[in-house]
Amino acid sequence: FKSPMRLARGRVGYPLSGRGADTGRSAFQIRRVKSLYPQYTPHQCQAFIRALEVFKANPDVELVRRELEYEALQDALRSWVGQPLPEYSMAARRDVSPLTIKRAASNVISRAWRRETRLQDEIGNLHEYVEDANLPAQDLPDPRRYVLDLSGMPVGDLPTLPGSFRHISVLIMDDMALNEVPEGFLECFPDLRWLSLENNRLTRLPQALTQMKGLLKLNLAHNDIALTPEAVSTLAGLTDLRELNLGNNPLGQEVDVSRMQRLRHINMRHTQSTHWPIGVHALNEIAYLDLRDNNITQIPDAVFNSEERLNAVTYMHDNPLTPVSEQRLDSYAERTGINMGYASTRGHSFLTDPRSYSWFLSGP
Repeated sequence: FKSPMRLARGRVGYPLSGRGADTGRSAFQIRRVKSLYPQYTPHQCQAFIRALEVFKANPDVELVRRELEYEALQDALRSWVGQPLPEYSMAARRDVSPLTIKRAASNVISRAWRRETRLQDEIGNLHEYVEDANLPAQDLPDPRRYVLDLSGMPVGDLPTLPGSFRHISVLIMDDMALNEVPEGFLECFPDLRWLSLENNRLTRLPQALTQMKGLLKLNLAHNDIALTPEAVSTLAGLTDLRELNLGNNPLGQEVDVSRMQRLRHINMRHTQSTHWPIGVHALNEIAYLDLRDNNITQIPDAVFNSEERLNAVTYMHDNPLTPVSEQRLDSYAERTGINMGYASTRGHSFLTDPRSYSWFLSGP
């Protein structure tokens, strides 16, 4: 038993513990977190506040910052939606009103900021590319397993985004009629693991790729990208890549993959290439190398001297090989059963090794 004590003004009783005020403040903070991130569970809201208490000087200040960031995002999106679509963009979807397309894209971007677009691991083997990571304080308690998918929305351009989308792991912008991707858009996604910009109107490599060192999968197929020496250097710096798809672009430069030690899939079909990718023969995990429909005339000695494992997963039909290269390939195929999918004009097709024609059975 603890006896009461005399309080101010002569009253007798017990001093307040302050717990009620703490509980009230915590409940108010949880409501604010829930307002920002509607799909958070109460447990996630509490974990978020606890993380802020550990890593931030003042959780209330951080909540205000995020509330203002969301308001700024909404202002930027409203301004962007109010601008007309480019004519070439409207031509891509005559069946949908331009305002509808932009509003739909704006809504998806807002939902992604609010952590409402969580990835499903079973879709597309995403777990191979997106792993839970140790996060800096500002991202707790989220693992980076969120996606922003704008594919099929031909808006033609994109806004500069205020704030951070560090929690987004996968960004898909296929079929959007994009001539370019503003740096003020892409730089908001510094921790991407998967970026896809297939089937747009891009003519150059996005500059923001220089900051995406953790990228594991990059798909730029079916654009009009011509590489500059700077772009070649940017690609070469993406050393964590496991998949690289540059197919159907007039690249015009050799691609250097020598530092991509974990690279497994390379698609350089129909890229006007005249050479193998630089350094590919030193990579140990290559499972697919597509060089079909190019301008390769000679097969370098390094190809015939490399491991059969790599040549068995290399496909290079529809290249204008010289007669000498065709003869060398025929001899190699007779010896190994591997012809890299190339049907010689000499009338021989040595497809004794099933690995040599798996490209045909599996499709393009």
